[in-house]
Amino acid sequence: MKKKPVAQEDLNGCGVACIAFVANKTYEEIRELVDDYKIVTAQLYCYDIQIILEKLGLKYYYCTTEKNFLPNITITDNGMNELCKANNAIVFIPPSPDDPVGHFLVGYQGKFMDPWINRHNRCNLSAKAGFIDKLPRSPTWLLIPSHKP
Repeated sequence: MKKKPVAQEDLNGCGVACIAFVANKTYEEIRELVDDYKIVTAQLYCYDIQIILEKLGLKYYYCTTEKNFLPNITITDNGMNELCKANNAIVFIPPSPDDPVGHFLVGYQGKFMDPWINRHNRCNLSAKAGFIDKLPRSPTWLLIPSHKP
């Protein structure tokens, strides 16, 4: 891996860490751009992430994976997996008993950067970031880098 993973520093800071990872910034630099309310209430959504990335000069678009909303593209399950693993694609996995508010991760070099890889022990608030081979469950949202000028 060429890039170092970015750990989230807030209980609901996975989106902030993912933005920092793709933008090559620190968690603190991105945290300054995000409203505290969105972090505390776990209301940092794909739209918000897209706006922050745009302010940083990065063009992304987002779409749901539940229905095929990607324009003029039909994607198989395997194709969706490859799209999720594309460098700097940000994926959102839905809530579960282990992740009561869901979780953002980033595709990178065929793996996923997880900003709180030890989150399954929610009593441990000291997040560690790392890379995993497979998503814990299917994503419901994607933020995909746009290669259009």
